[in-house]
Amino acid sequence: MKRLILIGVVVLTTACAVPASFGGRSTAQLTAPGVQALQTVEATKALDLIRDTAIDGETARVIPTTSTALVVKAHRAIIIVMRTPGWKLKVLATLDQLKKDLPARDATQLGPYIDAATSIIKAVIQ
Repeated sequence: MKRLILIGVVVLTTACAVPASFGGRSTAQLTAPGVQALQTVEATKALDLIRDTAIDGETARVIPTTSTALVVKAHRAIIIVMRTPGWKLKVLATLDQLKKDLPARDATQLGPYIDAATSIIKAVIQ
């Protein structure tokens, strides 16, 4: 029993001593531009998920081609904008507009993914 408690204490102490991480990756040895690049990658993953879901939905004939085209066009525009400084507000505005431009049925299906990406971008990008 004492050994189990000792192992628990060691594990908890080690877990608390782990340097800051982002998405499971340590940011302790990254420069500020490196942290920013890592945050941008994480935001891009969330945006890619919206695009991929729309494409998969079109393949399954659940989301029409016109809606998928809107998503792909917005995704491409967002990726281009993300290369410029201060892109966060522009990307959030584009995601908001995308949700408004989609037909109600498609907005209902893709809305949770758009909301998730919006939340990730708000939380991650400072």
